[in-house]
Amino acid sequence: MAAETPLLCKTCGANAVSGGENLLCAIHFCEMVEKKVRTHIADQNLILDNEHIAVALSGGKDSTVLLYILSEILPEYGGVKLTAITVDEGIPNYREETLAYAQELANFLNIEHRIISFRETFGGPLPSLLKKRNVSACTLCGVLRRKILEQETFSMAVPKLATGHSLDDEAETAMMNILTANIDAIINTASPNSGKESVRIKPLSVLNEYEIALYGILKGIFREFPECPYAGPSLRAEVRQMFLNMESTYPNITGQFANNYNSLLSSIANVENPSGKSKKECNICGGPTSGDICRACILVDAKNDF
Repeated sequence: MAAETPLLCKTCGANAVSGGENLLCAIHFCEMVEKKVRTHIADQNLILDNEHIAVALSGGKDSTVLLYILSEILPEYGGVKLTAITVDEGIPNYREETLAYAQELANFLNIEHRIISFRETFGGPLPSLLKKRNVSACTLCGVLRRKILEQETFSMAVPKLATGHSLDDEAETAMMNILTANIDAIINTASPNSGKESVRIKPLSVLNEYEIALYGILKGIFREFPECPYAGPSLRAEVRQMFLNMESTYPNITGQFANNYNSLLSSIANVENPSGKSKKECNICGGPTSGDICRACILVDAKNDF
């Protein structure tokens, strides 16, 4: 049997580490990824000179690559400072490893790192909070994590919060909003910032999950961690599988859909919400909300039943 012909980098002829349209060696693949992110930041003015940027760092794949890439390319900007923020949900036999790695990475990159826990902010870890509330773990965790990031960045007077959302994440969220007819989420995503929260930027939203994972592996910063014990069947998981199935027949359909959705958001940026809801201040915490009380404050109050 004849030996298979090795795939070669289209730029330099070395052995390729990626296939498809991007036949690239390790060096040129990483350069391509960084160029995509650098161009996206510049085109969208995501980061400007002398800004203080908070980075949501969970310790997982996406946020790890985000912090690493920003630390690599931001020296090109004058006076930009990064602060990593990690939320400790208090999930036993799971969160300890990712927290340790987040701290290790921040130390390695010489970046300030803050860890804020559910316990100090809401009075207990996620398992304890769940016992008193008839709500799913993922819903409670997601809302409270976002609340901590929102409060921490606002209290630090940091104008922008960078998150590790990928192109796949953006497409999945968009499809979920459409499938559930979540008009509030669509309109609020497109609406201007309320002034009571940092602007969220997504430097990795031009990269798919494969590109992020391979970059992390090639840079030696990828770590495999156990799956969250609360993970289970969800609409997002179903939508993710739907896109994966379609990609085999319609290559890059995920990216095309995400880009078209973003174009839609741009066209409705100043459209009034048909539900009549607009961003205002929560009566309890003062944070942004479309109602009188934000979702986090409602969930934190154990007297509420859902």
